[in-house]
Amino acid sequence: MKMTAITIIPLLALLAGSAVAADAPSAKRPLEGTWEMISGKWTENGKETASLPGTISGGQLKMYSPGYFVFVGRFKEGDKPASDNYGGGTYTLNGDDYSETIQYHTATGIVGKTLHFKLVIKGNTMTLTGPITPENQKDFGLQLVEVYVRKD
Repeated sequence: MKMTAITIIPLLALLAGSAVAADAPSAKRPLEGTWEMISGKWTENGKETASLPGTISGGQLKMYSPGYFVFVGRFKEGDKPASDNYGGGTYTLNGDDYSETIQYHTATGIVGKTLHFKLVIKGNTMTLTGPITPENQKDFGLQLVEVYVRKD
């Protein structure tokens, strides 16, 4: 059988597709990927200080890879100038017990600290609640409930 361009091109495409499938990464863990914040509520010492939507507008993306996270966003409150929010570090997740060790953050006072949260994923929605104060750790005063939807 004589090979022509008409028969070789589909054969090459089939072989290339097989090679890509063989090298495809294993399935993602449920947390890995990019998440977009759709709502948030922040309280300090029991008093609500901000809510999205509500007292603030803007948004934030949070991205996870195995063991690392990073987030970046911009928020605006009333007539105040918009402020950037970013940070990152390492994380662990055991069931719904989630911890972040902060390596970078716009709030420099928490750099180097490990914060503990409850994290629940239902379908394409992730809810992060906390920080939860572990035994023998000083209360942070600030509490949050952030809701994200999966983007990828």
